[in-house]
Amino acid sequence: MGLFYSYKKAGAGVEKNASKKRGIALYFEIFIRKFWKLLEVNLLYSVFFIPLIFAFYAFFFMTNVYLKMIVMTVSIIVFALVFGPATASVFKIMRNYSLEKNAFILTDFKRAFSENYKKSLAMGIINLVVFLSVYASIKVYPVMVSYYNSKLIYIPMILCISIGIAVIFISFYSYLLIVATDVSFKNVIRNSIVLTIVAMKKNIISFIVTILISAAFVVLTIYNLYTLVALIFVPASIIMFTITFNSYPIIQKYVINPYYEQKGEKNPELDDVDEEDVVFEDMGGKEQPIDNTKSKSKKKTIS
Repeated sequence: MGLFYSYKKAGAGVEKNASKKRGIALYFEIFIRKFWKLLEVNLLYSVFFIPLIFAFYAFFFMTNVYLKMIVMTVSIIVFALVFGPATASVFKIMRNYSLEKNAFILTDFKRAFSENYKKSLAMGIINLVVFLSVYASIKVYPVMVSYYNSKLIYIPMILCISIGIAVIFISFYSYLLIVATDVSFKNVIRNSIVLTIVAMKKNIISFIVTILISAAFVVLTIYNLYTLVALIFVPASIIMFTITFNSYPIIQKYVINPYYEQKGEKNPELDDVDEEDVVFEDMGGKEQPIDNTKSKSKKKTIS
């Protein structure tokens, strides 16, 4: 654009009441506009996975059993203590982006991390326990099936995977409720379960996108191990932005908007401004384009 566009010409501006994009069009508009910010957020989020890297290193490469156990234990505990709060902090930033509001990445991340630590820590631990249980079921039950020669053992494995998927769906709302509301953790879980049932279609879309993006990186990593470097910048923030874009409007509709309606107030997240309160009128789309390329006439100087 800079090669062919003249910055000496001012356009007519953006019309105030121009139709706003919705759905997939709005998603990609925000995504493209915030793409480099998403990479920055992902980079910051990756820092909190360093303890997990130490745990993997200890498990696969350390030969001293005693030292291996110490490093693994400490690393896993540290990761468990920061995973939930860090995830909630990213969702806080993604919430701002989905609302088309500005976000100061470091400042907002730090504030969300400290203000929502306890509830997001509890949610993070639930996630980790469920994920580990699903992983263990996938590894253990097939072995038991071959050992006992009974396919009925697949039933608890299927139940475990189903619970894991349900917890993922609930997490689509729990972290956003934690950073957007001031309700108790019990109500966060309860509301997340209700919203999961209400918006199942959106949850399935978010889940499919999550699986597709994750699967793409797994396949790329299998073919080229250096793809792991890309995990520093993608795909966590893209996945969480997609989840937020799909899930947060549901939270607004069923949780936040009714709260303000009961108080007789307007949701401040809905930034429509009353015409009576406008001091300066937005002339976007009305003003005449200005052309500064024409040479200005020389004025006489009085000495």
